[in-house]
Amino acid sequence: MEAVPRGGVLNADWPLERVVAPAGDFHGRELPAGRTVWSVDVPAAAAVLGSRQDPSLLDADECARQGLDVVRRRSGGGLVLLRPGEHAWIDVVIGRGDPWWTDDVSSSSWWIGEAWCRAVAALGVDGPSVHRGRLESDEWGRQVCFAAVGPGEVVDAAGAKVVGISQRRAGGTARFQCTVFRRWSPPDHAAILAAPPAGSLEGRVRCVDRAAGEILDAFLGALRSL
Repeated sequence: MEAVPRGGVLNADWPLERVVAPAGDFHGRELPAGRTVWSVDVPAAAAVLGSRQDPSLLDADECARQGLDVVRRRSGGGLVLLRPGEHAWIDVVIGRGDPWWTDDVSSSSWWIGEAWCRAVAALGVDGPSVHRGRLESDEWGRQVCFAAVGPGEVVDAAGAKVVGISQRRAGGTARFQCTVFRRWSPPDHAAILAAPPAGSLEGRVRCVDRAAGEILDAFLGALRSL
């Protein structure tokens, strides 16, 4: 069943904070009590593991050779490789009293996925849609975030992932961590894995070749128009 918010002003102001911080520092940041949008720039490249992934997943020597910070976020999912200028990282925080809140975690990201559909469509992505089924994954997807598709995430008309969304809940607050890649390289991901799976990552990701500021503006416009 689709999550439908009740009561409140849905398109009320979404305060924006622009942040420049290492990936590890920002993933550990405390959550505010109410609505917040964070636009994050990382000054250094990082390999970000999901909360349940072990660093042994990675080739430590290769990560060191590439100068990658190896960090773990508090939300689930797979590895995300972040390099300055190659992505747009936007987090959205809401509290339990927000009209977009739902206790059903399986559908709680659908609304933000809808905002992202509007945003990426305005940026030229054909036929974006929100994934409303269960997690779709394989051996690659168990290691690399953008090789799998989870509830609320956005795919294009061909089924390639456009927007990755992970969620962390702490008490009465939910943090939706969203990433859109401007450049995404399958060989770069395979190179830092200790044991890359068989098969290919090709064709699984749809990049949005627009400036990060344009992506942010499109998303904020979509968020405020829901």
